[in-house]
Amino acid sequence: MTGTLLQKTRKEIFSQKGKVFSSMTLVWIAVLSYVMFAAMMPMMRATIDYTYETYASPDFMAVAYSVPQDHITSIGDIEGVQAFTSRYHVSGDITHSGSEECPADLYGVDPATPPDVFKLIISQGNYLNPADNGTALIEQSFATARGITVGSTLTLSVFGEEFELDVVGIVVSLEHLFPHRNPKQLIYAPSRASFATIAPIWLDMSILQELSYSGVGEKEVVNEILARFDEGYDHTSLADLILDTISPYPIVTTLERSDLRSANLQRFEVADEFIVLFAGIIFAVAAFVVYTTVRRIIEFNSRHIGITKSLGYSNSEIQKAHLLLLGGFALIATLFAIPLGEPGGRAILQSFATLYSLEIQLGAVSPTVYIAALIAGPATVLLSAYFPVRRISRYEPIRAIRGWMMEKGYVGETVLEKVGRRIGVRGYGFKFVVRGMSLNKVRAGLMITGIALAAAVASMGTVMVGGFNSSIVVYMDQNEHWDLLMDFKNPMNSSQVETLMALVDDVDSYEPYLKLGTTAVVSDRPKLVSLLCLNPSGQLHDFNLETGRTIQDTREALVDVTIATMLGFKQGDIVNLTIGSSTELFTIVGLVSSPMNVLYISLSEATDMLGGEMISGLFAKTTQEADAASVADAAFSLNDVENAMTIDEASSGVVSEAQGVAVAIGMAAIAMLLLLAVVWNIVSISVGERIPELAQLEAIGWSRNSLTRLLFLEISIVALLGIVLSIPVSLMISGLFDGFMRTYIPFYVASLDVVSLLSVAVITLVTTVLASLPAARRLRRMDVDRVIRDRMMT
Repeated sequence: MTGTLLQKTRKEIFSQKGKVFSSMTLVWIAVLSYVMFAAMMPMMRATIDYTYETYASPDFMAVAYSVPQDHITSIGDIEGVQAFTSRYHVSGDITHSGSEECPADLYGVDPATPPDVFKLIISQGNYLNPADNGTALIEQSFATARGITVGSTLTLSVFGEEFELDVVGIVVSLEHLFPHRNPKQLIYAPSRASFATIAPIWLDMSILQELSYSGVGEKEVVNEILARFDEGYDHTSLADLILDTISPYPIVTTLERSDLRSANLQRFEVADEFIVLFAGIIFAVAAFVVYTTVRRIIEFNSRHIGITKSLGYSNSEIQKAHLLLLGGFALIATLFAIPLGEPGGRAILQSFATLYSLEIQLGAVSPTVYIAALIAGPATVLLSAYFPVRRISRYEPIRAIRGWMMEKGYVGETVLEKVGRRIGVRGYGFKFVVRGMSLNKVRAGLMITGIALAAAVASMGTVMVGGFNSSIVVYMDQNEHWDLLMDFKNPMNSSQVETLMALVDDVDSYEPYLKLGTTAVVSDRPKLVSLLCLNPSGQLHDFNLETGRTIQDTREALVDVTIATMLGFKQGDIVNLTIGSSTELFTIVGLVSSPMNVLYISLSEATDMLGGEMISGLFAKTTQEADAASVADAAFSLNDVENAMTIDEASSGVVSEAQGVAVAIGMAAIAMLLLLAVVWNIVSISVGERIPELAQLEAIGWSRNSLTRLLFLEISIVALLGIVLSIPVSLMISGLFDGFMRTYIPFYVASLDVVSLLSVAVITLVTTVLASLPAARRLRRMDVDRVIRDRMMT
């Protein structure tokens, strides 16, 4: 008897096999997506670790101001330093075979002693020739994109000085895989190009220094020192010994292993939250579709279910049979999806790996992921199918045998009809549509919810990306009153700065600053931090205070909230700062938020501790009629200026506009694909149920064009309701991720870009209409005579 019931139930379920397959496909996609993305994270972590080991990455990096090479030779004698290397790093431009000028990251190395810390893997050609200082190495993916090969000739331009180089080798290295920005730049933002377009190039250090400084007594110096340590040694102690060796030359900044490696891995810890979010959205969509499908199956087979009950089967037996089969189908879909998750994630990563010359490594996927996926797939189907399956208890056997269907009762004037009447819409077509929606409230509600969720996810992407970019712009407008930011290649004193600025026209005023790397000690815990020394009462730079007050006295400091969170600093802490050969105590009097992520102290205090005046850059205000970009170009062309950017360039943010747009488009595309599946399924069910009444309308004189317009009118009304609902939903979801966004930009505020939201609304409406086309096609192909005959025979 049980086998007969299951067989009969299976036939009832497969009476709507198209809907069943589509809903189970969504469950399959949800499980696959969850496992795939969850598997990608450990693979990426293992790949990054392996990449660092393969390329013999450093454990410590110091960026200094022009240290003589012979001054740092003793670093190799420090016990625990396995290897160290020095190099010279500036930015320049290259051209090749008449191509447009392209920015480049230039690394000067000693050709006679290949660097053994940042390993360069030669994929084609040879290493630099010590006997020929006109040779260069270029990064592989950039060379491929630009058509550069071994033997190509590059024209290199640095601060207006040009030199030709012959490419002797194509290499891959960490400089391209995980590029670090020039630490001398104050604002963490691209100055003249996106980092993704900057090519790492290696050449003879003497040539690079000659181009950079026109050969005026600046050779035989380095500005980057990198070291790798032996196992078992304290990295902090070794870093301090290296810094002591570099002294008295000022340190711009330092990076430990946690900065060079762990920072990249920590990004993936945060990404785990997005896995849960997007997998949850897909599972929610699958649940919507399963619910509507099962509801349709139960209603379509109500007479058969009533007859089954008349044969002696109880409600619970029939309900269990439906849930057992549906759960079994979901389990099958889940079991097919789980084994494909890890290979799928590896395939996606491989496409990126090919672009960036990475070798994907397998990472251990937690068994919890597979257990959760195995439970989530069937559970989604069982929970969403339970409520429509309960309707079985309403079907009376006697009414089913007599063929009486459960017809809907009279529906009074609906809310939408009232709204339409007040705005002058009184046509029968409009009433027909809104009455149909009222008779199928659950289905209409589900579709409105699905559209709202899809539009909300797409809107969330635009809100978060737009908020990210606009927050930086708002911050710069409110707290930065300069027009131009300049970094010097070497620290200067006031008279040297005055002489330099006399060469730049249209500068109204300027304020100096000094950026250094230093050791900060709180509660006996030494930490390497970046320090920005400036005039606290200056007119061109304000502090965006979160708590506390600004610097008002000697030995006071402010700290960025991001640094405070990372290092455990708080207002009122006493910080021991080492600058040059002096160590003094400073009190943190306030927390500020900025894109700079530094500790702030007074420039005069730093000057006292250094025993002399040092200025590493300027905030500059241009005259009212001046073009800031032209002034920046004029400043950038000076030999002593390493970087010059306008406030607009600095406001471009940590993530470039193109990257932000790509993120928003990706989120919108995923949301619209899911929306397509939901609308297609629900509208197909709705039209299938209403074919008899639509056929009768045609029989009494309605044209198929009119019926098609009715269908699209209903879809448009539902879509518009969903779009309106999506706005508060998107804001609510965005609010949940405000904390995550503030880990990247502390002063982040969600942005309501009306144009972007309207664009999402239009895309959502178009997607909804496109998803309805199959149902419209079915409507236009219906056989009216056959439908009416079948209706009369039931």
